[in-house]
Amino acid sequence: MTPRPPSSSSAPARLAAALLADLGDWGVHLGTRSFTRVAVEMLLRDLRRMVPSTLGYTLVVVETLELPQVSITVADGPPTPGQVGASLGFDLPVARGASAVATFFAREQGAFDRLADLLGAGLGTGGVRLAGRSVEVLTPGVHGLADHTTVNYAIGILLERGLSFDEARRYLDRLAGRLGTLPGAADHVLAGFTV
Repeated sequence: MTPRPPSSSSAPARLAAALLADLGDWGVHLGTRSFTRVAVEMLLRDLRRMVPSTLGYTLVVVETLELPQVSITVADGPPTPGQVGASLGFDLPVARGASAVATFFAREQGAFDRLADLLGAGLGTGGVRLAGRSVEVLTPGVHGLADHTTVNYAIGILLERGLSFDEARRYLDRLAGRLGTLPGAADHVLAGFTV
């Protein structure tokens, strides 16, 4: 008796499982504030296998410590306004006091309807949000990482000066209140740093 090939009805479930595994990998990467080209390409590849009209995706790291927001947008090129016919957003839990919001974009309206059901089963339906046509401008690349790095570097300098991590955060927060932004406060600390 020869084994039967898997039915085509199980293919979406297998692809959704691969997508969930990719998102789990991203959760690890975002938790450590790092990412690799392999993680970027795997998620886009598996997403396009599941939804062929996929244009790209965005991951936004949401910090609980009020650090600058970091977003990663992956697409072949910036989609023109109105080119996005459907989007699917959901919360992606990340370790170390942060979470991420993932948004997938596709050309065809209704492209993510089936995927929303499959991901909802894996992630919980409360966090999965479908949307239609969008005019949001998607600019591929990593945004905000330089500000994030600057703040972390400033904290490191304050730690070297003998402050605890909590004291360094409070100092930067007070300085940010006077200067307007946390990256501005970090720049101020860095400007006073001499080698």
